[in-house]
Amino acid sequence: MLSTLADLLTRPFRHRRLARAAPQRLLALVALRRQIIADALHLTGSQADEAAFALENHLRARLNERALTVVEKHLIAIGLISRGQFDGFGLFEQTLPYPPPPISLHALRLLFPLTRRVRKSTDPLAITNWVRENRRRLKWDEENERYIVR
Repeated sequence: MLSTLADLLTRPFRHRRLARAAPQRLLALVALRRQIIADALHLTGSQADEAAFALENHLRARLNERALTVVEKHLIAIGLISRGQFDGFGLFEQTLPYPPPPISLHALRLLFPLTRRVRKSTDPLAITNWVRENRRRLKWDEENERYIVR
């Protein structure tokens, strides 16, 4: 199962092409979220929170490993951002290849309340620029599992 998820997430990096992100790849990203973790493990309440935090702690521990590739660090950054940990955005930017893989930009579109102009922009870095410029105004909405503008 984990190798399938890794394959779905890293395929756009390995082939260096700008293919559209398949729905399976988007679902693999979303699978890092608390609700899906809780459902998969049949957990509720504090047990679900503990499982979600264990994943976050595991992601942070993996970042300390020296043998990680840039792609693996980038995927961990997406995982942290999708858990409401905005400090993962710095790592996201550091590890974002150019041109950015569509899956990375789709993850940001799902998680941030982008303006229509930014969402529709043909500039691949418009999204990361918007997030960086609005970082102080962004707040994690735990209930909806996405960022909102305060």
